[in-house]
Amino acid sequence: MEINESTLRFLVSSLVDAASSQRLELEQYINVGQGGSRGNAPDWFDAGSSSGLDLSQAALGYKCNPDGNDPDNVRIYAGEIDRIAVAQTDVTVADNDYVYVRRTISNNTMQVTTAASVPANDATYLYYRLHQFTVTDGTASIKAILRPFDIDGGFDIDGGSGFTGTLTVISSMQYASNALQYKTKLMTYSQGSLLSVGTESGWVTLFTAVTGCPA
Repeated sequence: MEINESTLRFLVSSLVDAASSQRLELEQYINVGQGGSRGNAPDWFDAGSSSGLDLSQAALGYKCNPDGNDPDNVRIYAGEIDRIAVAQTDVTVADNDYVYVRRTISNNTMQVTTAASVPANDATYLYYRLHQFTVTDGTASIKAILRPFDIDGGFDIDGGSGFTGTLTVISSMQYASNALQYKTKLMTYSQGSLLSVGTESGWVTLFTAVTGCPA
């Protein structure tokens, strides 16, 4: 059977359209950071089925009711954050709970825990959202898959655990009133993770115009 150029173009276009449609459905389901709904999952993607992507096989993946006898129990599988081990952990979730990892900055202890919201990073702990769950009639199901798989997120400096300290960065620049000016912000890091961004400074004059410079 001979396939002419127009037929080949049609077939390629159809395959691209199908792939794009499935990618869009998956993005809407996972919906990172936006609270995607399990009810919107496409038929070809089933986190709990061997016929789809089974996140019980993924680092920092999950399985609801893993032992079949505790319907609001969720198992978070072992993984790594910045090459530091996170142990497999079973947690009990309430409706709309997040499951996340709390990392103690002083000794890099990793604890998987749950709460209705994930705290902000501070000088003592760093937090990593993993998933969010719905509980209906005592049975947990996935609401949002936020962060499966191993996480490498810090500044890895010469194999270390990431930069800790403050950096002054230039946040704005302008040329006004015959002067080059800039503003700065103070950024605070702990082991490669950004903890806070300070208030922007006022304008600082770097130099003023001299003869021959544009006004």
